Amino acid sequence: MTLSGSDVHHYLIRAHQRVVGDLQSERMDLQTQDAQLTRLARDRGETLASLAQFYLAELTAESVAGTWREIREDVGQILLRKQEHQQRAGDVLAEQQNEQLRWEALLENVDARLEDLLEQQQVLSRQLADELAADPQFASLSDRAATAEAALEQAEGRLSEVQQDAAQKLPAYEKSHLFQYLYDRGLGTPAYAGKGFTRRMDRWVGKLIGYREARQGYDFLTTTPQRMQEIVQEDREAVDTVLEELESQRDQRAESLGLTAVSAELEKVRAERVGVIEGLDSVRLKLDAVRSELTELEDTRGPYYREAVDLFRSVLEKTDMRTLAGRADQTPEVSDDQIVARLQGVEAELENAGDEVSDRHQRVTRLEQQAQELGRLLQQYRAAGYESSRSQFRMTFDITGALEAFRRGDTSADSIWVDLRRAQVFGPSVMEQVSQVAAHPLTQVLIHAMASAAGSALSEHARRAGSRRVSHHGSRSRTFGNSTSRPASRSSSSRAPQSRPSQSRPSGGGAFRTRDYL
Repeated sequence: MTLSGSDVHHYLIRAHQRVVGDLQSERMDLQTQDAQLTRLARDRGETLASLAQFYLAELTAESVAGTWREIREDVGQILLRKQEHQQRAGDVLAEQQNEQLRWEALLENVDARLEDLLEQQQVLSRQLADELAADPQFASLSDRAATAEAALEQAEGRLSEVQQDAAQKLPAYEKSHLFQYLYDRGLGTPAYAGKGFTRRMDRWVGKLIGYREARQGYDFLTTTPQRMQEIVQEDREAVDTVLEELESQRDQRAESLGLTAVSAELEKVRAERVGVIEGLDSVRLKLDAVRSELTELEDTRGPYYREAVDLFRSVLEKTDMRTLAGRADQTPEVSDDQIVARLQGVEAELENAGDEVSDRHQRVTRLEQQAQELGRLLQQYRAAGYESSRSQFRMTFDITGALEAFRRGDTSADSIWVDLRRAQVFGPSVMEQVSQVAAHPLTQVLIHAMASAAGSALSEHARRAGSRRVSHHGSRSRTFGNSTSRPASRSSSSRAPQSRPSQSRPSGGGAFRTRDYL
């Protein structure tokens, strides 16, 4: 049993939506607590102002007016700038969210077109394969390709044997000083120029080491691999010649059926999909940036908060709490004692509220990170094409459990992605099931049609001939319906079987052995 890629896609989308919903809820609570902190800060300012007004008799009017009015105006400007910044960031967030929806709609449209074109391609590919297999001329060419493939495989096997034989036996000839001496002098050939005593001695040494048979074996081992390589190359060209004729027939029929146009449109839509994915990535990066910016702005201990705190601190540094409390004790009135007590209470509330805000801000940060990680996971999933109807996942992969563990913080999005890739497979198309060749659909059609059209005895050779075409020419792109033809002398006639070097070895063709006559 498997789980479809679209189902897993929906699980991921719902998980992302849940995290975004929780994030928005936490932000609303954070704004409420931010308002509470703002109120407490205002109360503290008002309390300090009340306390300053109470001690007005000890301060000059010019000092009071210059200090507290300046604080109120500056703090108000800080808060106003923060609110304006939040408004701008919120507008950008809404704009980018709408842009994300637009790109996701485009992706959905492109995926639908891609699925439709893939279905058309598979239907037309089956039709093309059936027509080619039923064509007598195509069947004849498939038989020729299979025969040429069988000859090529036989030649490659012989070449391998000859090369191994030469590698094993040639060193013995090359190490024999007497054989190399006679061979270099050309004994036994018209080029030999020895006379008199030298001629008699050379012949005597030749008989002693079996030079005549050894020379025949040496010549065989040094010349046969090259001749066999030439034959293998000719056989490969023969296979390619027939395959190009088969491809030409395939391309013509593919053009008439409309398969070429469908394949071209499919590549166009795939390229379009890459652009849409890039657009989604760009929007996601912008959303991540603006959300991070909003999170920082909503942090009551962020830059604007620190700026306001610094302003208040400059005032509090002039009159600390201990001094204020000491002065209150020195006066007979209770009003200043009450103001100082209220100020101490506000400070305690601010500390408690600040701790709560800090905790909530940590939750917002964690949810923001989860939203970003799930967003990236969705993009990776879509970029890999896993939401396709052909994409499947093994039932051993528990996507709901993995997402719950992610919400708890027990795993990461990268770990989920690794598990997704391990559990994912693409369901094979009809032609892939038949040919089992990871190639262009038209190449799969060719292999399937050749195997079906060739005689039963040659079917497997025909399949391997088509597969060889993939391995030898897989890196060369082809434009269907416009393939390059080979010279006319080889384009329309099959190649006659070439004569092969005899497999029998000369009597001296074994490993050369002689006593070490120096």
